[in-house]
Amino acid sequence: MRIHCLQHVDFEHPAYIGKWAAEHNHPITITRVDREEAFPEQNDFDMLVILGALASVYEVDNKPEVQREMAFIKRSVDAGKKTLGICFGAQLLAASIGGRAMPNKIKEIGWHIVSKTNEGKNSPMLAGFPDEFPVLLWHGDTFTIPPGAVQVLTSQHCMNEAYILEERVIGLQILPQVTSENLEEFIETLGPPTADGKAVQSLQEITDRAQELIPICNAFMADLLDRMTT
Repeated sequence: MRIHCLQHVDFEHPAYIGKWAAEHNHPITITRVDREEAFPEQNDFDMLVILGALASVYEVDNKPEVQREMAFIKRSVDAGKKTLGICFGAQLLAASIGGRAMPNKIKEIGWHIVSKTNEGKNSPMLAGFPDEFPVLLWHGDTFTIPPGAVQVLTSQHCMNEAYILEERVIGLQILPQVTSENLEEFIETLGPPTADGKAVQSLQEITDRAQELIPICNAFMADLLDRMTT
C-alpha cells in the first residue's frame, strides 16, 4: 500500500510509521506542507497520514494554504482513501469533513490512560488492544466527532481522543507514532512543559516512563496500521 504523509514541522515526522512501513514494504512519500510542496494526485497513493503541527486549527483554518490542505484531505476521504490523522492532523481531518476543532478544557501533556467507548469496544479496527491503555498526549486542543463517525477513545481530561469513520478514516489525538528518538525531538523543540494543571506532567516523569510505555504506544500503532492496510 502506498502511504502518503502530510508533514507540517520537522519534529512531527512519520517516526514509527516510517519504520513500520519499511518493515512491511509499503512505500511512503511525504509532502512538506510548511514548504508549500505540491500535493500528489489521488491516483498516486492509497493511504493518507496527516501529521502534527505547532498550530491550532481554529486559528489558521481561514488561511488559503490551510484551506487548500483541507480541500485535499476532503478529496482524499471522498475518493475512498484510508486516512489517518494524528494530533493536529486529527483536528484538521475532523474540520475537513464536517467537524470542528476547539480548545480543550485543559492541556494534556504526558502519559495518560485512554479508554475505549462502547463503539470502540465494538470496532474491529481496535479489536487487538485492551479496553484501557497508556498513551502519550501533548495537546491543548480537541475536536468534535465528524458527521457519520463514531467516538472510539476517551480519557479523564478530554472527551474525544479518537474517532473512526467507515472503518477507514481515523483521527487520533494520541501520539502512538512517537519513538524514543522522536520524543527527544519533541522535548528539544517544545522544551519542558510549562502549563499548569492536573493533566500536565513534568519532563522528568515523561522521560522516566518512556522506555516502559513507548513500546505499548508503538504496538498500538502497528496493530492499527496492520488493520488499515489489509
